[in-house]
Amino acid sequence: LQQKGKDHLGFSMPLVVGRWGLPFPFRERLTTVVGRPLLVAKVEHPSLEDVLAVHSQYVRRLQDLYDRYVERYAPDAGGLVLRDSKL
Repeated sequence: LQQKGKDHLGFSMPLVVGRWGLPFPFRERLTTVVGRPLLVAKVEHPSLEDVLAVHSQYVRRLQDLYDRYVERYAPDAGGLVLRDSKL
């Protein structure tokens, strides 16, 4: 359903289902980790190559964060899945 919406609209809407089948969140412990800032130079009219370079750097940093903390906070995780990680 989300893929059809993405194909038609160009973006996907999250499907929200929670407690009692309503959009109330389940009670879950949430752990957030924060990495170093990604410094990006301001480019007035970035080329596709500029965007792809920053995106690639962002995805690498995200994978590094996951690899560093997965054993500590989510040892049973099945791996990091990044949709559209290659634009």
